[in-house]
Amino acid sequence: MITDADQAVLERLVGSPTFERARDYAVNGAERTRAWSVGRTRVVGEVQGASPVPYYASAELKRRTTGTLSGFAATCTCPVGVNCKHAVALVLADDPEEAHGPPRLTLVRD
Repeated sequence: MITDADQAVLERLVGSPTFERARDYAVNGAERTRAWSVGRTRVVGEVQGASPVPYYASAELKRRTTGTLSGFAATCTCPVGVNCKHAVALVLADDPEEAHGPPRLTLVRD
């Protein structure tokens, strides 16, 4: 779960314009698929942007030993490529386990 404190740190890390656009994407359901790692430090998924094909984004959250968010690093197939609104939207989207049932995409290790 992303707390209000996490959101404040994330906004500082990516900048207010990116964060605000990402929040709009998250609220409007632009996230198509999403899967969190077991420790909820990585998330991957697809986010619908302006392109007819969704963008694929992957984000890693770094946390202090206290659990507070300390870092964010993301890549995306969109033209921006790193720490973009699509990756932030994945992090901010409602948790499907809490709001919409089981996740639609599951990470597995071979």
